Amino acid sequence: MARPTGTFDPARYFRDAAGLGFYNVGTDRVRAMARAIADSHKSDWTVRDALACADALITDTHLEAKGLGVEVLARFGRQFTPALLPAWKRSLATNRSANWATTDAVCGLLVGPLVVAYPELAPIVSRWAGHRNMWVRRAAIVGLIPLARRGGALEALYPTARTLHPDQQDLIQKLGAAAPKWAEKILHPPSHLAKLGVKPDWRVAVLGIRDEDFLAELEPAAALVSIGRTVKQCDAIFFGATAASHLDRLKPLKKSLKANGALWVVRPKGRAEITEAAVMAAGKAAGLIDVKVVSFSPTHTAEKFVIPVKDR
Repeated sequence: MARPTGTFDPARYFRDAAGLGFYNVGTDRVRAMARAIADSHKSDWTVRDALACADALITDTHLEAKGLGVEVLARFGRQFTPALLPAWKRSLATNRSANWATTDAVCGLLVGPLVVAYPELAPIVSRWAGHRNMWVRRAAIVGLIPLARRGGALEALYPTARTLHPDQQDLIQKLGAAAPKWAEKILHPPSHLAKLGVKPDWRVAVLGIRDEDFLAELEPAAALVSIGRTVKQCDAIFFGATAASHLDRLKPLKKSLKANGALWVVRPKGRAEITEAAVMAAGKAAGLIDVKVVSFSPTHTAEKFVIPVKDR
C-alpha cells in the first residue's frame, strides 16, 4: 500500500523524523486494516493476543505500523481492565511510541477509554507527570482528556497541569501567545461557583442536592437562594437527579427560569441509573439545549441547559 511521499516533509511535524519511517498510507487505510485484522480474530483472540500484536507493531520504525498496532488493540476495548495500564506505561517509558502522534493514539484509544471506564485510575495516570520519560509525562495529561471532557478527572487534571507547567519540553508545554492565559488558569484554577457562573445578584433554587459544602458556599454568594423549592424568574436552578425517572421534572422546572437562565442537572458519575445520554435526551425533550458540563464534585457531574435563543 505504500505510496511515494512526494514533497511531504516529516520534519515539519516530527522533531526526530530521521528515525521515523512513513509508508504514506493514510489514516483511513490503517484503520480499515485494523478493523479487518480484529474482525478476522474476534473468535480466537483475547485482549492479551491483541496486546501482543500491538507490542510487536509499535516497535516498528514506521509511523503507520505503530498506529496499526494501537488501532487493533483499541478494537478489543470491551475487554480492557486496569491490569493493562502498566503495560501501556512501559511501552511509553521504553520509547516504543517514539513520537507524539503514536503517544497520543495510545492516550486517546487506550489509556483514555480505560480511565473513563475506571475513573479511580485518574490519580494513577496523573502521577505519571513526575516520570523521567517525556512520553510518559505527556500521557499523564493527554490520557485524562477523555474523562475530563465528560466533566470528570478535573481534580487530577489541574494538579497534573501545575506539575507539567514548568517542563521545558515543547511537546509537554506548547508555548505561544496564549501561554500566559493558560498558565494563569492552571496555577489558579477557578472556584467551584466560578465554574458554575454564579453571580451576586442572582436568584437561585437548589433541589435534591445535599452537598453541605456547596450549599454553604452558595448561600452567601447569591442575592436569593431557595433550598428545596423553586421561585419565579430564577437565574439558575441546580437540580440533583439520581435516576433517569427524575428527569421528567426538567420541563416543569424550565417554567421557573428567566429567559436567559440556566438549569444545571447534577448527577452521580458513572452510574447506570442516570447516564449522560439520558440527561441529554431529557433536556432536549424539555425544549432545552446543553451548553456546558463541569465536574461538580469528585463524585458528581453537572450539565448546564438553557432555553434556545429563538424560544426566549
